Amino acid sequence: MRRALDLDADSTVHVFHRLRTVDGVPFALETTYLPAALTPGILDASEGGSLWSLLRDRYGIDLSRSTAVLESIVLDDNSSAQLGVRPGSAGTLLTRRTLDTTGRAVEYARDIYRADRTSFEVTETLA
Repeated sequence: MRRALDLDADSTVHVFHRLRTVDGVPFALETTYLPAALTPGILDASEGGSLWSLLRDRYGIDLSRSTAVLESIVLDDNSSAQLGVRPGSAGTLLTRRTLDTTGRAVEYARDIYRADRTSFEVTETLA
């Protein structure tokens, strides 16, 4: 993930792990990596809400472009347990890299979704 963020091997990274639910039913495991040098104190922020809004509003980071890749996967035992499905169930892996207006990588995310509860429509206006 440091490589995805264009960071040196000794750079510190903040990591958010979130379980997303709809009506109390788990549907996604989100893991988001942020350069610590750009986001001091972000781990003390409320877990709710948009990290992108927090990057803009609290840290003055002007987001420019986000590129996501979707892959079909088989859920491992740990992911299956957290998402409440049987091991070996179908899932979707979304990896995303977000850049600011200077071309600097400011976010890398790796999200796992239950395939039986999700569909994707992607529209992003960042600037």
